[in-house]
Amino acid sequence: IDRQGKCSVIIPTTPSPATRYCHSGVLFEDNERGPQMYIFAGKCGGRNSNRRLSDVYRFSLYTLEWHLCQQLGTIPPPRSAHAAFTFGRSMIIFGGRNASGECCEDIYDYSYDTSVWRQINTVYGHLVGRARHSVVLHNNTIVVFGGWNGKKKLNDMFFFNLETQTFDLITEVNTHGAPSRRECHVAVTCKNTMVIFAGRFRGEFMNDTF
Repeated sequence: IDRQGKCSVIIPTTPSPATRYCHSGVLFEDNERGPQMYIFAGKCGGRNSNRRLSDVYRFSLYTLEWHLCQQLGTIPPPRSAHAAFTFGRSMIIFGGRNASGECCEDIYDYSYDTSVWRQINTVYGHLVGRARHSVVLHNNTIVVFGGWNGKKKLNDMFFFNLETQTFDLITEVNTHGAPSRRECHVAVTCKNTMVIFAGRFRGEFMNDTF
């Protein structure tokens, strides 16, 4: 979509990756290659399929070419419904559902320069494992809200500092006026504020903003 609001279909100049959904996509501005979209993993097959992917592709917004990326180091297990974002010259992924349908509690770093994955050590384990959550980045800190932990919808929030690799865990938000439990919502940051919108809880579809 351009500045005038006109939408157009992009026709890649190389074959596209396999069909998928609940995958992640991030942007990396490469000085040599120009802007690149990186996608990771996702779910494929029908609604009841448990097949999940673990591949990385990049798409050049200049040449319109898809490239299958090399993966070295500690490669994350297949997953879907995770979150991803660019941090410096790396892609960070967190959470999701694995091939067994369990919610992941791990964080991985993928270097755009070396194609090496490394797992970031965490200590809170099951307290942070989830899928269908939102993640934003603020001042080198991951801010995670809500999602689903395999048993229930959540409305907790926690911070993970990427420089010190430490957690600051906030338990379930029960204060008056706080967002209710939810999954599949979205979140963005504006200066020092995180804004979340909509989501789903027990069949209820929301359109509230906090």
